[in-house]
Amino acid sequence: RGRYYPTSTQRNHWLFSTEELTQAKIQANQGREREGVDRISYIDEEYLNQYYSLAIYRMGKALNASDPVICTAIVYYKRFYLRHSIMEYDPLPFGATSLFVASKSEENRQNNSGIIAEKFSMDRNKILNFECHLLPGIDFHLEVYHPFKPYLGLILKMKQFLDANAQACPEEGYQMWSAQFKQAIAKIKTDGELSIVKTMIYTDIFFLYPPGQIALTVLWMAASHFKLGAPFLKFFNQLENCAELKDNMKKINQLISEANKNIAILDNQKPTFNGAHLQKIQESNRLFQQFLSQKAEWKRNR
Repeated sequence: RGRYYPTSTQRNHWLFSTEELTQAKIQANQGREREGVDRISYIDEEYLNQYYSLAIYRMGKALNASDPVICTAIVYYKRFYLRHSIMEYDPLPFGATSLFVASKSEENRQNNSGIIAEKFSMDRNKILNFECHLLPGIDFHLEVYHPFKPYLGLILKMKQFLDANAQACPEEGYQMWSAQFKQAIAKIKTDGELSIVKTMIYTDIFFLYPPGQIALTVLWMAASHFKLGAPFLKFFNQLENCAELKDNMKKINQLISEANKNIAILDNQKPTFNGAHLQKIQESNRLFQQFLSQKAEWKRNR
């Protein structure tokens, strides 16, 4: 699918500048006022979207869904709430609905609405009803291009590049680099894919950069972590348009670094947010619960 990304709905409808993205969030946050109800800010909504994106990840793992299915669900969820406020639509069942729709669109049909509802003690009819809001809310744009496949492709290309130069230029250190890369390749794959998942949860990176650029930056970071930064630069410098990519890669690097810093995903443990960032999310959640309580009181007194 990668060759069709330039003409995709993702590229043409869901890729924004930082300023455009912020403006969309502010606009979604400005719903109708209710007397006696204190609305939360769009910044608080950002923290809550991180919280519920992590909840989608947890639900997906409990259902044995693949990372691409889970990340597709997170994209659907964040696309919807880029146009709508959490204050108007209950985010938790919307997260479950996003998983349900993602399972269908990614052809992973075992997680139907009944299984999801039973697993998480939810109302199946509510999940199905929310599907009728979700689909038009994202303009029925269901195809999502993730960095996972480009990442695997870039790993293979870098391996081929190092192997070819190990034969052609053995005196330049390529033989050593090729051997080191082969030794680290499994770990590079695993660590990179985990960084992609964390960044999808924590940031809006898929609204800002193409998946190929994200994948290239992840490989740069993973290679540098395993002391293979020098051969990566050799590989990078022979790529087409490499000079034009450098600025974006620095910005992507910052987003991925923030995600890796603030989210802990460990084997056999529930993923969580770290330290001070968790406190910010808890405070936003407190304000959200206060809003829900005031909204319920407003409805009773109408």
